[in-house]
Amino acid sequence: MPAAEKAEIEEAAGLTGRTVTEYVRTAARTAARTDLARSIKVSGEVFDALVAAIESDAPSAPAMVRARARAEELGL
Repeated sequence: MPAAEKAEIEEAAGLTGRTVTEYVRTAARTAARTDLARSIKVSGEVFDALVAAIESDAPSAPAMVRARARAEELGL
């Protein structure tokens, strides 16, 4: 690890009153929770139902129709 990175981590750990180990472990767990929260896990049955719903010709909800029209007005 470059000395500048190590010094930065040590300084941040000190400012929070934690050891470097505690600081790095907390940062890693926070990052892990964020990454896990971005992952969606569903059964095959639920996934198939989702795909079917997306691909269906069901009419859009009125709020979606308004949102689409507004987005077009804004050039989005």
